[in-house]
Amino acid sequence: MMTLTQTEAKLESENRATLVVELTKLALDAPDVPTAVSPILETLTRYTQAAGSAYFQASGEVYTARAAAGDMPSGPAMDAILVHGLPAETPLMQALKGSDCPLFFDDAASHAETAGFPELGVKSLAAAPVRDRHGKFLGAFLMHTFKCNP
Repeated sequence: MMTLTQTEAKLESENRATLVVELTKLALDAPDVPTAVSPILETLTRYTQAAGSAYFQASGEVYTARAAAGDMPSGPAMDAILVHGLPAETPLMQALKGSDCPLFFDDAASHAETAGFPELGVKSLAAAPVRDRHGKFLGAFLMHTFKCNP
């Protein structure tokens, strides 16, 4: 006989599996990239501590924001990113390009890979590379929290 804790864990696991299946169906049926990834981004911000999330896709020598959810950084630096994209040589994108795993930075100000993000007000950052079936780096999902104001 399962205990209440085991039952709760099983239900939580089943709910996560159902959510993954539903998000996959939405993505596969979507007519374009923003429509495909928006439900994923919304889910990331709803079920995590992230203030916001975004998908950046390779576009020539830059990574262009294709979709976002939640609270995003604001100001001139963020405006420039939205207009011009993240340059390919951005340390975070270079780190993701060389990684098959998500990267987590609990203090963006303490890591060379997250250069430029603390200036946007970002406290912590999680980033996951997106690759095609042949392993080519296509872009990244980014999630962030903001610095607390005392």
